[in-house]
Amino acid sequence: MSRIFKLKKWLTLDDAAAHLTRSLGEDVAVQDLLQLAVDGHLVLSVELVNHASANLGRAVPANEASFEIIRGLGAPLSEGLRRLTESAVAVSGEAERKAWVEANRDKVAELGAFIGLTGDPLDDETVLEWERPIKSIHGLWDIPAFGGARLDVLHQLQCMIGGPEITLTAMVGAILVSPDGSRFARLVEHMSENPYLSDGHDLDKYPRRDPNSYYPRGGLPQDALLVVRTEALNSFLRSLEIAGGETSQASSELGGREKIGLLRLIAGLAKVAGIDLRSEKAAVQLEAAAAHFDGPAEKTIRKHLKVIREVVLKGT
Repeated sequence: MSRIFKLKKWLTLDDAAAHLTRSLGEDVAVQDLLQLAVDGHLVLSVELVNHASANLGRAVPANEASFEIIRGLGAPLSEGLRRLTESAVAVSGEAERKAWVEANRDKVAELGAFIGLTGDPLDDETVLEWERPIKSIHGLWDIPAFGGARLDVLHQLQCMIGGPEITLTAMVGAILVSPDGSRFARLVEHMSENPYLSDGHDLDKYPRRDPNSYYPRGGLPQDALLVVRTEALNSFLRSLEIAGGETSQASSELGGREKIGLLRLIAGLAKVAGIDLRSEKAAVQLEAAAAHFDGPAEKTIRKHLKVIREVVLKGT
């Protein structure tokens, strides 16, 4: 593995495909990366070069999620509904929340409203809760297995393989997650970017500091760069080894006789290249020579050199 690769936090899709081709010994194309991502085997990311506007959020257990009273279509904001709304805001804690909902569900329904979560359900047990302030985010963010960002990946895959047009939409919008999984981001855009809104550029009506002047994006920004984090790529390769993939299988099939033959071949190639394997510089020279082929690190090479010196070069 080259030293430059180790320093990179991410690779373009083309570079990632080339890296996998070298590592696995089989042709890997960009469309393979997209399919692996859609199928949940490989995590893709985006580099937000020019930043993006978003609501930040976190995943919370459904029984701890905040809730709100939502008026039905045409339902008036009566005094009774206003008082219930104010009391709902003051509720905290799972037990208090459950008691409030049980005591007031029928009252809320009679007033033409219903009780709903303030966040977006991720599954039956988890809810994504969003902060109201609009933040500017940048850098690397991962694409989760749901939302509009994933649909963008699926759309790109279908375009490359000549598949059908993607007509699905994600009600939650385009969601990203930090590489460590601790934070979520729901991408948003200002009303001025809505082509169907004639007065979206009226900043008196839609001030940029007002969260209500924004709505969730359906997909990724056009200037978001689709990439693969190097750690995600290494994790994918490790998963193949754990699952008994080709890399692991090839290693296990390399028996003692084959290994000695391979070490002799290395010694012969080093001699042709003018590299003295007994020299202290040999490991650095071999690492540099193998860098183009994503070869092993110097520490690993030194281990192999020790065997070569003891088995192949002994007595020569």
